[in-house]
Amino acid sequence: MERSGCVLIADVDMFFQRNCKQALAKHGIHVVCLENNGKKVLDIIKNNKPDVVVLNVVMSLFDAISVMQISRESKVKQPQFIVVSYDDDALLKRDNIEAGASEYLVKPFEISILTSKILQMINYDANTDLEVVKQTAAENAKIPLIELEILIARMILDLGVPPHIKGYTYLKEAIMFAFKNCPTKVSVTKDIYPAVAQVNQSTSACVERAIRHAIALAWLLSGKTPEKKLVEKMFLARPTNSQIISYVVNEIRMNTSRVV
Repeated sequence: MERSGCVLIADVDMFFQRNCKQALAKHGIHVVCLENNGKKVLDIIKNNKPDVVVLNVVMSLFDAISVMQISRESKVKQPQFIVVSYDDDALLKRDNIEAGASEYLVKPFEISILTSKILQMINYDANTDLEVVKQTAAENAKIPLIELEILIARMILDLGVPPHIKGYTYLKEAIMFAFKNCPTKVSVTKDIYPAVAQVNQSTSACVERAIRHAIALAWLLSGKTPEKKLVEKMFLARPTNSQIISYVVNEIRMNTSRVV
């Protein structure tokens, strides 16, 4: 397929990079994935002149705002910027938009949403393809409940979360809630934790703490086994609750096509 544009993705989550690259490759878009390093992002912008740059709001050396400001002050061709973050803070969003971001997306979100915005930015004429993407996302939401529970449970176990602790149950229910409510924007703190807490007659703080403990335990145990668990293969540092929830939701939506 003929190349239709160039996109640079700089994010700490390797699974996020991979899923974006796979989705954009279907449209013939060349994707460069880079570690979360602001200086290297600036070098790529200068030398490769990408059409769109997807940045994590927090990076080493230069954060997203600094990258956009430095890039704007240079004389090179300016890409369009999309900033992604787990922080749904209104002031942070405003600061990034004012610094030059065309979009500020809060994880977890469907990869199809990001793909759609990128295609629009590079004037890619793919209305039919976008409808297919939207239809696929809608169909995935109809996965039978029992099948969805099995998929989520299997992925959590693959991540190394012990099934006997409370955080395992909370995490499974949190992922279920996030999956069912996509593509509607949901907040982990304001929506997911309270929903899980209500079902289990607990509190949001207890849910957050139990899930965080479960992930920490999975990360700790991954270093004591002959083979790395999936959690250590997919993340450079111990993932947050939001990262794990986003990871499982996106994996299911990207790889499941069977519907009721």
